[in-house]
Amino acid sequence: MHSNYYRLLRSAGKNTLNSGYTHLRYRLEPEEGLQYELFAQFQGDQIRGMQERYLLGGNLRLKLWQKEKTNLFLGLGGMYESEKWTYSAVEDSLLPADISDFYTQYAKLNFYLSYWEDFNPKLRTQLVLYLQTRPDSEWQKARIFVSNEWSWKIAKHWALAFGAQLNYELAPPVPLAKFYYTTSWALKYSW
Repeated sequence: MHSNYYRLLRSAGKNTLNSGYTHLRYRLEPEEGLQYELFAQFQGDQIRGMQERYLLGGNLRLKLWQKEKTNLFLGLGGMYESEKWTYSAVEDSLLPADISDFYTQYAKLNFYLSYWEDFNPKLRTQLVLYLQTRPDSEWQKARIFVSNEWSWKIAKHWALAFGAQLNYELAPPVPLAKFYYTTSWALKYSW
């Protein structure tokens, strides 16, 4: 599986939105209801100061429930995460004395719950909840990410999609708001 998502918005010669990711995932299914997943991801959110984020990891993916048009999966695994942050999005009053780029590198536990349902041949929803945290004394510095997308098929290969993403970081790497969200409309092409 491969997915890309990039957003760039310029206004008055400046980037007001510049974020996205490239995600690669490979699944093996050794037995019914259980899959092994390997994944890699590159991500950035320059408006928030995340210049780059690299992930490399693997999960066990368990099928919790499946009917003809509904699926529910649980993923449990680990990953290596490397990030580069700047203080470009931090309010002046919160800036530390040293504002040089900030790097993090951690092994993390990765948990997710994934649900999707086809309500009819033209309407589908997908909801995914991620929890990523360190497996040490800093476990309370978790990231929680919720993604929901509604997709309406409008032609053989085309769909109109509405998405909402909610992000909560219990301890952001730089002094930023702990909660942020995005919503979007997209025209999607599938083959």
